[in-house]
Amino acid sequence: MTTIALIILLTVTVEVRGKYLFRSMVRGYPVQYLGVDRAGIYVNNPPEWIRTLAQATASIKAHVGEKETMLAIPYCPLYYFLANRVSAVPELAFFDYLNFTREQEQRIMADLERKGNRWIILSNRADTREVGLGVFGKTYCPLLAKYLKENFALVETIGDWDAPPGWIINNAIRIYRKKDLPGR
Repeated sequence: MTTIALIILLTVTVEVRGKYLFRSMVRGYPVQYLGVDRAGIYVNNPPEWIRTLAQATASIKAHVGEKETMLAIPYCPLYYFLANRVSAVPELAFFDYLNFTREQEQRIMADLERKGNRWIILSNRADTREVGLGVFGKTYCPLLAKYLKENFALVETIGDWDAPPGWIINNAIRIYRKKDLPGR
């Protein structure tokens, strides 16, 4: 019993000390600091990822009004939180493995129109080689991709859009605004 207690105590001591040392080390590196209004934290992501996230958040806040909705795809709920904006639809993830039906896509587009959504945030993960995620417009959500292409214009690209996308590397987004279409 004493041996088990000593092992637990040693494990806890090593874990706490390791976390303390890590925090001390990271605080010495301001490039690891994500300093946005709703998340003043240190993260372990690459500095380029942090810079893109901070710039994108600032740009979203500058473009998307406080009372406006936006759609962040394929999976960018962090931008809703950081920019303090609301999603136009209940779906927060759009990937191949989620098997969106034609009817779901039509309902999503109808929701976007009904709510007057003028903004779409598209991550470069929309075209990823990660297993199961697919390619937006090709392997999943072809109607939604067509809707974006026909009804929205590119406003800004932030980050290295041409680099191979990944979960914590090569973060890039594009901000699209609804076109002023004739007859509307």
